[in-house]
Amino acid sequence: MGQTQSNRQTVDQMVLFRAENPPVASSYFDWLQAQSEHEKSVSFRTQTEIDNNTHGSPPNNDVSYDATEDAAKVTIPTNTESLPLASQVRPEFTDKSSGNLLITWDGKWDASFQDERDIVHTQKTFQVGDTGGSSGGRAWETRMRFGQVSSPSAANVDVRVMGSVSSPGTAIDPLAPQDNTFTPQENEWARFWVYMEHDSGGNEWTCSMWCAREGVGKTQLFDAIPCDFNLISKLNWFWFEYNTSQEPRVGGEMIAWFRNWAVLFDISNDTRLQAIIDQGATVP
Repeated sequence: MGQTQSNRQTVDQMVLFRAENPPVASSYFDWLQAQSEHEKSVSFRTQTEIDNNTHGSPPNNDVSYDATEDAAKVTIPTNTESLPLASQVRPEFTDKSSGNLLITWDGKWDASFQDERDIVHTQKTFQVGDTGGSSGGRAWETRMRFGQVSSPSAANVDVRVMGSVSSPGTAIDPLAPQDNTFTPQENEWARFWVYMEHDSGGNEWTCSMWCAREGVGKTQLFDAIPCDFNLISKLNWFWFEYNTSQEPRVGGEMIAWFRNWAVLFDISNDTRLQAIIDQGATVP
């Protein structure tokens, strides 16, 4: 049955309102897309975007669009400690082996991870790597350390590097020195930025990282640590992994969300880099 004139007007008004008043959560993402350095971005605010970037064959059975959060919802199944490999979401971007890049995304976790903290005390949550690299082509692994905190905190954030580091770096697992602690809270959005600048060596990148969360501005975790990644020859891949190597778990579903992934290439200088990060430092 066709729409009535009144219904069509209502739909048109809703579309016009959304166009003129974009959701606050997407305003930074939309701003990033308009920047000259923008290389690729995926909002993950539709099921199609999720399925198109799923590691296995779509449809994705464990990552679904959540209209309430306007984001991708990760459901780690009952009696399972990790998101199944086929359900991991792994967007790719243009091969990068020189210059610099900035990757940003948002994440959120509910209280279920703290319920399971004694078993799932660490999760390999986000990866930057190379589709053609060895051992999965991993380079920079952002981890959630659920076992280090208690509710209402969700986890501490740290990083593991696949390779070696030079001064001022002192360790790769976890990466050190870490300048500040960052602790997302349960059921609140957090934002992440990883900046990598290629050095003269083949797989050597100088890396920095910042995070922010609702009500707390940007916090720098790592500042210009030279990393020699030994499993890659380029960077072109990001994983929403949600994986752990801990023992099997018996328990209910664990829920997380992600959204607004973007990659920028060849930012001209540090002033410009900080301006891009500061634009998104207030997380709605």
